[in-house]
Amino acid sequence: MRNYNDKIFQVQFRTVERFVIHLTFYRELWECLDKNKLNNKSEFWAYTTDAHGYKAVILWCMVFGNHGNNEQTHWKKLFTADTKNQIEKFRSGLLEYTRLTENEWKSYQKRMVAFRDKNTAHIEYDSREIFPKFDTALDVANFYYKWVKKIIYPDGLDVPPFEKTIQSKKSDFKNSALFK
Repeated sequence: MRNYNDKIFQVQFRTVERFVIHLTFYRELWECLDKNKLNNKSEFWAYTTDAHGYKAVILWCMVFGNHGNNEQTHWKKLFTADTKNQIEKFRSGLLEYTRLTENEWKSYQKRMVAFRDKNTAHIEYDSREIFPKFDTALDVANFYYKWVKKIIYPDGLDVPPFEKTIQSKKSDFKNSALFK
């Protein structure tokens, strides 16, 4: 008997994987624009880059943001048994993996959700927020990958670790004719 909801897992995992992919493209595009000194010269590429960043924030928040707003995709919704204990194991494992305190985690999560709320899901015209630093968000995704493998055991996961996904997407990006 599974102690997780397979349907939620499928959507949730794909959402985190898509976050990793959009984040990789966001970072690679900005690096390319910066290297070629196009940051302020190409409106098309600036908007394209931002679109990947906005999508990364939205996807991350679907799984790791407020659980009340993400009934089907939030990480807490994965469990079918021993829910309270599983939630505590996730939280303590996340804090250990990311080396964040509980307050630092809550603060980071709130900043990501606030950025989404003010700049992507809704627009606040007076918002002057810049894109959040994504290092912690990526650490959370990497922890999720390792954690979820344990949760779904003995079922397997046929997707490589996100670090390999990032390397593959970077290679795809760098090998595209557009950026040679």
